[in-house]
Amino acid sequence: MLKASSRLAISTRIIQQRAQQTITTPKWQIVVMPDSRFSTIRSVKFENAASVKSYPNPTPDVLKIDAENLTSLKMFNTTGCMVHAVGNNLPPQVSVKELPAGMYLEQITHSNGQASTQKIIVTR
Repeated sequence: MLKASSRLAISTRIIQQRAQQTITTPKWQIVVMPDSRFSTIRSVKFENAASVKSYPNPTPDVLKIDAENLTSLKMFNTTGCMVHAVGNNLPPQVSVKELPAGMYLEQITHSNGQASTQKIIVTR
């Protein structure tokens, strides 16, 4: 039978051998913890993600978009159907008057191909 101090020393060595791993790329970082009963991913950090500001949110009629080099905007309802789309020469504001009140997902694509998605609330 091992003494408590011996068990602690063995456990400490096992933990040190199974230390967390960090996977890093230029755009994201994932920290992986060993022996997790669920997912081993503990955190994800996105670096240099496209920054887009859409305001006011919630909005009753016009959504203003503050970003550079945008190529398209698509809005999807909660069932995944595209309900609004704007292509080239994206204006700095988009009318949402024709959309019924509710929650929508706004997907904006940048000229470098990077896309960002935000939740938008349309009110009446």
